[in-house]
Amino acid sequence: MAQPQAYNRETDFTDRDGDDTNHAAINEELDAAALSINQLRANAALIQRDDGALKNGIVTADALANSAFDAVLVQVNEAVQDAEEAATSALVSATTANTARDQAVAARISSETARDATIANANAASASALAASNSQTAAAASQASATASATAAAGSQSAAATSATSAGTSATTATTQAGIATTKAGEAAASATASASSAAGSQTARLAAEAARDDAQTARTQAQNAQAAAESSASAAAASAASIDPTTIVRRANNLSDLTDASAARTNLELGTAATQASTAFATAAQGTLAGTALQPGAIGVSVQGFDAATAKTNAAQTFTAAQRGAIATLTDGATITPDFATANNFQVTLGGNRTLANPTNLVAGQSGFIRIVQDATGSRTLAYGSAWKFASGTVPSLTTTANAVDILAYAVESTSRITARLVGDVK
Repeated sequence: MAQPQAYNRETDFTDRDGDDTNHAAINEELDAAALSINQLRANAALIQRDDGALKNGIVTADALANSAFDAVLVQVNEAVQDAEEAATSALVSATTANTARDQAVAARISSETARDATIANANAASASALAASNSQTAAAASQASATASATAAAGSQSAAATSATSAGTSATTATTQAGIATTKAGEAAASATASASSAAGSQTARLAAEAARDDAQTARTQAQNAQAAAESSASAAAASAASIDPTTIVRRANNLSDLTDASAARTNLELGTAATQASTAFATAAQGTLAGTALQPGAIGVSVQGFDAATAKTNAAQTFTAAQRGAIATLTDGATITPDFATANNFQVTLGGNRTLANPTNLVAGQSGFIRIVQDATGSRTLAYGSAWKFASGTVPSLTTTANAVDILAYAVESTSRITARLVGDVK
């Protein structure tokens, strides 16, 4: 920004009288004055806003005195010191809370030790009292009272554990708040460093330092609250531990063997007879989740097909690397011979007279095989066929009638009512 031109007066108009006026000189003086004024206004517009305040960025760090920086640093250092003091106080509170928690835990352990010792004495006293007791009604009343006391003691022990946990949670909260205070102090220091680079940011740094100081104060208050909560929780834990009656506690080391009525306990736990069953009555992980529906080893190969890599599947393509054979079933000779195609693919029969080969039962399309037909020693036996048997050109073939002659009837089932067949005669 250039400096405005200085206005130097060139003409003194007091030397002129009357009409002796130099208009040209007047114009030059006014022009020179206007130039200086306009340049001053232009320079002012560069550094001043319309509201009269300085524009942002006009005042830089090199334009400020060292005393200005020192004043800012003093304020920031004070804010940082306040934040550090708050963090230290919060840490002290957290330590106090942790100590209270440890004391609560120690109190619980001491209570458990006293409980165990009391249980041992109570067991001995209970044995003597039980031996000396001659009143079943009084014994039953004592048992009911002991059960109620055990329930109350279990509730008190649970409350003690909950209180100890609350104390630990309060201590953790105090530690967290101390960490927040330390973080805020770091943010204030960072703001102070940033403010040193620009005088325009000094106001922001001061506000940030004040905010950090407020946050530190808040953290200190929260830490104090956490300490109070921890002390209250510790007191509650101690009170709960003191309320436990060791004589009514079921000892963990006895694994439920000191239950007065095991049957009633099973009923209350809804175990039923399952608690008295042997392990063999239940299914293993490999068998399933229910013994009643689990696969038992004895069922494999009986009601459930066992796995066999050499067993062919009926619903998959197979490549056989060994011969496949079907047994030849012998048909019962009679006036009417009725094969059951569900029993085999290949059959044989010796004719003892003139017979009829009826439609087979259990016809399934795709089955094929043969029937070996033998003449008896007499020979001259004929064979008629049921309606399902179909031959080439619709002509029914004749058997070889020589005594002991053998004919082979090859067949293929087309449907449940149609069998295509061909007779190979006099096979020798």
